[in-house]
Amino acid sequence: MIKCFLLSWMIVRFEPIQWLLELLPNKLYKWILITLTSCLKCSNFWISFIFIHDIFIASAMAFIGMLYEKTIGTWETKINFN
Repeated sequence: MIKCFLLSWMIVRFEPIQWLLELLPNKLYKWILITLTSCLKCSNFWISFIFIHDIFIASAMAFIGMLYEKTIGTWETKINFN
């Protein structure tokens, strides 16, 4: 479960993935992929569901992602590396 969370976090926070998605020509696929990779809860749910094949664990992982965003995620955005 930790691997799923870390992979989800990496996909959401890694900027070159977001840049590559902006280059996609098809608007429908682009919209779907941006929606799935811009939200930690969504990516956490789908990656956990793909790897573990259990909807209850995937839902729990989405809940953990929501808790992370509400607590530690706010601190993460305040850190500035100048």
